[in-house]
Amino acid sequence: MQHLPAAIDVAAVSDTGRVRRNNEDSVWMGGSFIRTGVRSARFELAARSGLLLAVADGVGGAAAGEVASQRVVEMMADRVAADEFPDAADELMDRLKQYAGAVNRELVAEARRRPDREGMATTYTAVLLGATGVWMNAGDSRLYALRGEQLVQISRDHTLREESGDPSIPGNIITNCFGTAEGFYADTGEIDADNADAFLLCSDGLSDYADMGRVADVLRAVIGRHEQDRGDVPPDDAAVYLEHAARAALQLALEGGGGDNVSLLIARPIYE
Repeated sequence: MQHLPAAIDVAAVSDTGRVRRNNEDSVWMGGSFIRTGVRSARFELAARSGLLLAVADGVGGAAAGEVASQRVVEMMADRVAADEFPDAADELMDRLKQYAGAVNRELVAEARRRPDREGMATTYTAVLLGATGVWMNAGDSRLYALRGEQLVQISRDHTLREESGDPSIPGNIITNCFGTAEGFYADTGEIDADNADAFLLCSDGLSDYADMGRVADVLRAVIGRHEQDRGDVPPDDAAVYLEHAARAALQLALEGGGGDNVSLLIARPIYE
């Protein structure tokens, strides 16, 4: 990140989809847990405190998946909130990996104690913004950056297809996520907010069922409308524009079949 945005406009939506009976996704938006509906807010950024945004997609059958995703987004948020926010991106990425390892161990231990939660696991993709900005990923939930007219995938899917390079392998075979007893890891990287108009975090219920080119078009159109109206829109209402993009992206996934839970979070850096 080249320099700190003054604020971040955020909108998030989570939906069961057209096929599943319950929603095993979880969204974390700067202190709020979301599993149903649409929300938006503007967050002022401070160098010594971090804004955490995350999407998690639970697996494990029965209620275990929804428990796993909620537990991980909340435990990760607790650790971020309890620690001092470092200035250096490398230090922050190392810290996130330490948090992730500890949270994973807790989730695995809980699954072993509770037969009804055996095998519970979850993906987790997050952005943490403050004096610097970093991202973290475990699983196949994704982070994209909107650059010009395109959504560019920043995170790497932890799937057998991605790791083998064989496109004939189904894309839903996850090789790493929270709940992995052996060999768990988390990818991290630095966020360059100057080089993106917005960031999109999503579960595979969006990326598998929506045309991501059309999602990029939706984001670009909404941001363009906001730029035209910016002088007439109070700052407290500006994030509502992103709600329209979140709802439209959700609708694209539902029109594409909606075969999975759909969760997404859109974040737009605001510079003074």
